[in-house]
Amino acid sequence: MGWYLHTGDKEEAMKFFPAPGEELPEKPVQEIIALHKAAAAFPRSFAKAQRMARVVIEEQFVSFIC
Repeated sequence: MGWYLHTGDKEEAMKFFPAPGEELPEKPVQEIIALHKAAAAFPRSFAKAQRMARVVIEEQFVSFIC
């Protein structure tokens, strides 16, 4: 979701999900954290998704309310 909110590119965003039969996605969530909010297509929504990505990496759980 974070990649889509930053770029608007659904095809690339899907690379953050495992392909059928795979355990790991092609791209790691850390790539979302490295992106700059100012360049996002949807800056406020992207900032929220970026915060959630940081939390999930640190705590292994995330809630939309974080």
